[in-house]
Amino acid sequence: MEYLGESAIGIWTARSDSFARVRVGRLVEVRPGRLACLADIESLNAAVVGAVRSTGAFASGAVVCADYRSASPLPSDLADPWSRAMRGVNRSLSRSAILLNPANVTFNLQIQRVVHCAGCNDRRVFTDRQELQEWLDGRLSEAERVALRLFLDGPA
Repeated sequence: MEYLGESAIGIWTARSDSFARVRVGRLVEVRPGRLACLADIESLNAAVVGAVRSTGAFASGAVVCADYRSASPLPSDLADPWSRAMRGVNRSLSRSAILLNPANVTFNLQIQRVVHCAGCNDRRVFTDRQELQEWLDGRLSEAERVALRLFLDGPA
């Protein structure tokens, strides 16, 4: 698994325009690019793992927010590898939330299955931004809440 490396704005994957970054504290922001093959999933996972590690929040756990509102449906053979990749960071999480576009029905069903198979009760999917924010807010500092809102206000 490889990632392109860290920059001032995050860990960019080598395989697509996906990224994971930590702007402040324990909040990991994830925005996927094109996920068309196993290497794309592995690269995105490597970026997320790198960002989670960079928080240094091993005891309290990182808080991950992923914005998948612009995601496209996945090839069917990627769901299981993606679930396994997510399971690898379960112990490092305090909470993980994924924001979906309600109109993207096929992808939403796919990611709900991926998340379910990842087996973490602290990981949820949302189609409502406000509900996502409310679910994460209790685990975030004020600076992290501000960063979350900035991230979600960015390009979907």
